[in-house]
Amino acid sequence: MYTKVEATVHPVQPTHAVQPAPMELAIASLVPIAIPLIMSIVVLTSPLYKKFKYKPSWAGNRDDWWEWSLAVITGGIVVLSSFVLVSYGFGHSYLAKFYDWYPLPGSDNYFALYIDTISSVMALVVSIITFLDLVYSWEYMAGARGPNRYYSEMLLFLAAMEGIVLSANIILILLFWELVGAASFLLISYYWYDPKIGPNAVRAGRKAILVTRIADLFFLAGVGALVALAGTGNFLHLANDVYLIHNKWLGAVALTAILFGITIGALGKSAQIPFWPWLSDAMEGPTTVSAVLHSATMVAAGAYLIARLFPLYDMYIMYNLTLMDFIAVIGAITAFVAGLFGAAARDIKKVIAFSTMSQLGYMFSALGLGSLLAGAAHLYIHAFFKALLFLGAGAVIHSLEHILHDPYEARDMFNMGGLWKYMKITFVTTLIALLSLVGIPPFAGWWSKELIIESAVTSPVPHALIAGVLLTLAAGLTGFYSGRLLYLTFFGRERWKEKHPEAHVHEAGPAMRFALVAMALIVLISGPTIVLNLEQVIHVTHEVHRELPISLGNTALTLAIIGFLLPIAYYGTLGVAERRGILHKLWYPFYKEFWFHEFFHGIARFWIRAVAGFTDMVEKAYTKFLVTTAFAIGRTYAWVWALSVRLADEEYWDVKVIDGFGRLTARLGRALWRLQSGDINLYLALAVAGFAVLMFITLILVVGVGW
Repeated sequence: MYTKVEATVHPVQPTHAVQPAPMELAIASLVPIAIPLIMSIVVLTSPLYKKFKYKPSWAGNRDDWWEWSLAVITGGIVVLSSFVLVSYGFGHSYLAKFYDWYPLPGSDNYFALYIDTISSVMALVVSIITFLDLVYSWEYMAGARGPNRYYSEMLLFLAAMEGIVLSANIILILLFWELVGAASFLLISYYWYDPKIGPNAVRAGRKAILVTRIADLFFLAGVGALVALAGTGNFLHLANDVYLIHNKWLGAVALTAILFGITIGALGKSAQIPFWPWLSDAMEGPTTVSAVLHSATMVAAGAYLIARLFPLYDMYIMYNLTLMDFIAVIGAITAFVAGLFGAAARDIKKVIAFSTMSQLGYMFSALGLGSLLAGAAHLYIHAFFKALLFLGAGAVIHSLEHILHDPYEARDMFNMGGLWKYMKITFVTTLIALLSLVGIPPFAGWWSKELIIESAVTSPVPHALIAGVLLTLAAGLTGFYSGRLLYLTFFGRERWKEKHPEAHVHEAGPAMRFALVAMALIVLISGPTIVLNLEQVIHVTHEVHRELPISLGNTALTLAIIGFLLPIAYYGTLGVAERRGILHKLWYPFYKEFWFHEFFHGIARFWIRAVAGFTDMVEKAYTKFLVTTAFAIGRTYAWVWALSVRLADEEYWDVKVIDGFGRLTARLGRALWRLQSGDINLYLALAVAGFAVLMFITLILVVGVGW
């Protein structure tokens, strides 16, 4: 239980005014978007113009050196431009206007980019991770089909995410939002040609695009209603528009509904409950794609969107407290449930994917609890150590694929073991990433997780403590699946030798080692660097002070350490084996993700059948209508055509028509001629009869019929 001691609500005061961006900053802000977009087309079309015979000596017999070089150079340029953005934007706000995009009555809506602390740091995080990932790809993607397609799609991914990060207009964010989804679909399905992975890769890409599109319908509705309500898509104007809440339509109620739609879109993109089933299937793409997608691009886009629009949530928190509560609780539940899934998974990439889902739950919960500082800090820090963790897993998979010759067996942790002796650099860098993920001080994850747990204690959200307890339990699960991954992969028996006793694994190549070591060094300094600097420019605006009998932060750390050591002790004592006892029965529902994949597939099949049946019915009715109409038109046309032919026939016209009129006239003449007999009695009788008929008609017309 707790005792409320004091409640303080600090009004939001802008710490710095928005300034027009100088020319050099405006140009630098365009570089992370425009250059990768242009180079994406250049790289994609390289087979059309790459006719030169020159090849550098370091490329060996590789023909994809040109595409890789262009991609890495582009990534380096984006990194340099992002450093420029941070040098200007950290602690300041600049708006770079380019042209009037879609003017609305009473409001200018410019194509504009916004450079401040949140956007500039995120732009740098995205660019560094993508750059190192592209360097790493030189060896990891060796021999892959269509290198121009891979590097082009990676650059497209980079440009789309940078567009989301730097956009100053929510309509522009929406456009790049959909471009990120399209790029992720292409990259997840990259191995479509592989006979083993191909069918699963195509299904995974299709599932990702369809599940996120469902959430995007809410996002689209929310954005459309927000622009219609406010008359602008510029979120700088939205955050300070008092008129929006008090003098328009439904006011705060409408704003709450709008933000709910935007929130659903963000939850779908970040694979939060109930939109997570696409995330684990997305592991069918290359591990390099997973490293970017799970750290700094697609799944991070949802959390970044809430952070970017946080002034809207924060300014009207008294109206949207229920919505903030919803975000906090959904994030906490996702963090806990994803921890259960990760603890039961066998595929090393799926374990890391569920850890992404869990850590994004931490971010959403922090933002829902009202702490932009904690949410943004964990967004940045998590991106670095999660990318490092995927790159380490990729090095392991890359080595084992040459031995096991099966991509799925190479990802199964029960086929690994004892690798630390052969892959020391990979082991050390992966250990750094895992300790950061668990949140062991002083590693990176501890700095931001501590802030999130503390925000649960001070948040005014009604169910903040429930969220805090779930996040604390999720910390223990994070430690468990991290320790399990570490032991099964790097310690114990060398299980990969059981079927191949003469095989030898090898350490990652120089390009992969460079990326691993560079990312590990960044992870080691990212925690204190990011948190301590963000604390200078981002301040908590809503607090409720509580007294608790125990510290949630210390409890979470204790559970994380116990969870980390528990699987190491278990497997170290009992050995690694597939057991079918009570533990298997307990963990199997988590391994199957509560059969939600089957549930979603059933829903999809139902709607496919329903739509197909309706379409078939409409098609049959339409076909019947067309056939009936066609027959009627055909008969009419045939009759008209036959009539016209008969009329156009000269013999028929002369003999039947003209001569027929002549013969009819002659017959009438002969009939009348017989009446001219000269008999006076006949003439008198005809006259009387005619007069009588005439009188009878006159009486009827004048007097009427009386009977």
